[in-house]
Amino acid sequence: MPRGSMTILDILIQVLIAAFGGLIILWAAGSFAEIRISQYLYQALAFVNRLIASEQTFNPRVLPEVVVTEGSYAGRKAVVRLNVLSPRFLKYRIHVHLLVQPRLPVRAYTEDPLAYRHPSRTIVWPCSLTSPPPYNDVMLVFKELTVEAEALEMEGGR
Repeated sequence: MPRGSMTILDILIQVLIAAFGGLIILWAAGSFAEIRISQYLYQALAFVNRLIASEQTFNPRVLPEVVVTEGSYAGRKAVVRLNVLSPRFLKYRIHVHLLVQPRLPVRAYTEDPLAYRHPSRTIVWPCSLTSPPPYNDVMLVFKELTVEAEALEMEGGR
């Protein structure tokens, strides 16, 4: 067998080495994306905690996929749930569920609890390695939910 020619075994080994190197690169990119998305989630959580004056703290090193925090916004109880979904490789969505509780007397809830729902909304933030979510959307939705809560308070005060 001539020295310069490649055998099938040599070609197979080179293909396997290239595939292994490609898998390492994909794994590194996926890990970096997860770290970046965790940063986005932590920044969103910090923004929300300041907005609703929440006292809860979270460790950014062990941030779970679903985070729930509560506080007050415009004198009403506010609850925020953030969770991360990954529908495709390196593409993520952060779901932000917002709820504002109207200030109604306890009597109003006990008479007809279904009539007095809590205004809530869900925002979906698509994000990737290079595009962070628009955190200011939360402030706009909280303002809308406060208006809904005020309307419910006026109905409940009758």
